[in-house]
Amino acid sequence: RQAGPARRVAAERVRLAERGTRLEQAAGRRGRRLRWELGARAARLEALSPLGVLARGYSVTFDLATGRVARRAQDLRIGSRLRTRLPAGMVDSTVTGVEAEEVAHG
Repeated sequence: RQAGPARRVAAERVRLAERGTRLEQAAGRRGRRLRWELGARAARLEALSPLGVLARGYSVTFDLATGRVARRAQDLRIGSRLRTRLPAGMVDSTVTGVEAEEVAHG
């Protein structure tokens, strides 16, 4: 027997309400997952950030003549002017001595 129009409309409303609930739940799960992923990526970026490295007590020294990071002592000369970025500020200095070390690569 065929249901009357009012009954069909009521059944469709129930079905739409159920689908809406499932859609809201799926959107909530996706939102939570995306927030978690964003938090994980932000933490990774913070760990890799040069400012994060500085905050852990490291510094970065630049050769003021070239503007490049001073990576090896042997690339500097007595009298070279340097700027060192610390976790809380900068220090300018002049090289008064250089002791180069061989670094093993392996």
